[in-house]
Amino acid sequence: MSPRESAATPAAAGSDAAAVSGGIRPPSYLVDEERMPLPFCPGCGHARVTRALDEALRMLGRPQERVVVVTDIGCVGLTDRHFQ
Repeated sequence: MSPRESAATPAAAGSDAAAVSGGIRPPSYLVDEERMPLPFCPGCGHARVTRALDEALRMLGRPQERVVVVTDIGCVGLTDRHFQ
């Protein structure tokens, strides 16, 4: 495993996100960004982390009703309302 890969990456897991759900990519856990854009400042890394969390959840393939997102205070605390 390269230093840039982690256990949460498709390469490290030996599969891709589509394979997790039998060839059909699971829907995003995020609310449509057209309707509710992420509230972070331009250049802020929180939006990137939020999208990475969504991708990791999609790779896990859990039903949305079996996932709970809990956030801390501060900017990242704005994230929870963006998850369905």
